[in-house]
Amino acid sequence: MDTVAVWLLGAIWGGVFLAMKLAVATLPPFTAALCRIGLAALFLLPLVLPRQAGRAQLWTHAPQLLIMGLLNNTIPQALMAWSLGRIDSGLAAILNATMPPFTVLLAWGLPPRTRPTVLQLGGIALGLGGVAVLVGPDALRGLGSVVWGQLAMVGVAFSYAAAAVYGRRLAGLSPLTASTGQLTGAALWLVPLALMTDHPWALHPSALSLAAVSAAALLGTALAYLLYFFILSRGGPTRLSLVTYVSPVFAVGWGWLVLDERLTWNAAGGLVLIAVAVLCVTGQAREAMAWLVRRINPTAKSSVEVG
Repeated sequence: MDTVAVWLLGAIWGGVFLAMKLAVATLPPFTAALCRIGLAALFLLPLVLPRQAGRAQLWTHAPQLLIMGLLNNTIPQALMAWSLGRIDSGLAAILNATMPPFTVLLAWGLPPRTRPTVLQLGGIALGLGGVAVLVGPDALRGLGSVVWGQLAMVGVAFSYAAAAVYGRRLAGLSPLTASTGQLTGAALWLVPLALMTDHPWALHPSALSLAAVSAAALLGTALAYLLYFFILSRGGPTRLSLVTYVSPVFAVGWGWLVLDERLTWNAAGGLVLIAVAVLCVTGQAREAMAWLVRRINPTAKSSVEVG
């Protein structure tokens, strides 16, 4: 079930790339991020605050939720906005896909330690290669030319990984309460950034930008973080990190479907590599191989099954 949630969250966040691309046409980055996260928090708060248990959990875990919002939203949004002004989006997608290796290392090194299997490590390497193939080799040509912009994007991936591992501290909260608290905390961090850098009172956003950021808030943030904390509670930070591999697949697909962008051979190759990577990390590769052996030779007993 959590594997389905990984692909569903990837599909949603892949669509957010499109929505936010439309939003930032007339909204500066921090204001767009604040609108997206703040609207999502305002949507979820009425679902939590009427319940005494929900209010108590938000108050009790307020420090952890503020840290989670800082790691999972504010720091990545700030670094990404700065980085994308200096490097191409294709290279940014590849550098952002370093999140799963960071997540494995942090989950392995910090208590409660989670030791990865050889199959999981292979799947993570395969997924990183899949994103590189999906985006295309041309994106790598800029590697090393704008070092600080690239390091900022690696910082985005590291911050997301740290949030996924730190989020284990919220295991006692429901996905609804954890999502609401984290988004509220992130909005509180983003308010001064937006006020100081964007002067939002002087902006004149278009109706399309407002519609896009509203869709990103309700679907790509409120609903998405319910799935995020569901996956985190069921599968842990390593499985959650796979969304970083899946969302570029859907970003390419949504671009082809909505914007009539051209699909290339590397899109199909990257999808195959990423699909295999997800099977490896979620532990379903062994089951898939056993099923394939049974289909090829129903009378044979698969060494995969008994291994």
